[in-house]
Amino acid sequence: MSSSHPTQAVNLLQTIPEIFDSLGQIHGLIDAHGLDRKLHHLVVLRASQINQCGFCVKMHTREAREDGESNERLDRLVVWRHVSDFSAAERAALAWTEALTVLHEGTDFGPLRAALREHFSDAQIAALTADSWAWPTASSAPAPKLKTWCKTCSSNGWRPTRPPSPTPPPG
Repeated sequence: MSSSHPTQAVNLLQTIPEIFDSLGQIHGLIDAHGLDRKLHHLVVLRASQINQCGFCVKMHTREAREDGESNERLDRLVVWRHVSDFSAAERAALAWTEALTVLHEGTDFGPLRAALREHFSDAQIAALTADSWAWPTASSAPAPKLKTWCKTCSSNGWRPTRPPSPTPPPG
């Protein structure tokens, strides 16, 4: 029986640290599937923008610039659907990332998968899928797609304006 107040959140990082420590290894495994580094940065940055994590947006923007991504494309990532800066492959990956990050009940994942398959292998699609949830998970989310905030933001007292969503990822 727990000694915490019944409504208090469980601090998963303190309660099961070995599980969260092992999540740090997932990024090397994702990278091994040959996704372009610039695409990786776009995906994790877009997920961070949607999740409203200021620390993660700054971190992923800096890393993207370090790997050669242009300021112009980074500035327009938030409106990627309305500009011509992104390739068809990047647009398919960004649409997939948004669908997995927002998780609307009525989303039809079939057309999104078909668009991905025009540009990526199944292994790369799996890596993109993992990239969409691995960064938030490794940062602090109790499980993939539980909309929370990263441990750095949380430890600094920052909270997103949007409440967590306990919807599991699609199978």
